[in-house]
Amino acid sequence: SQKSFAQAVTNVCDIPLSQLLQACVKGDNLAIPIPEQKYIARIEACKHNLHGRIIRPKGETPLTIATLKNKLAPI
Repeated sequence: SQKSFAQAVTNVCDIPLSQLLQACVKGDNLAIPIPEQKYIARIEACKHNLHGRIIRPKGETPLTIATLKNKLAPI
């Protein structure tokens, strides 16, 4: 069965500290170095994702995926 939104955001996952990147202090700031290959790979992945917000009037019926796709196609 599919999880509800509440179940998905309350799901706890233990990640060993050894798998996390180590932070370092640079001047007055905390920095986390990201390996260049991983950085470039994530930038490439983001080129194909659209992030935005559609504001609908209160009381309007929700858009179907097909309608939303048609509205966004000209962009």
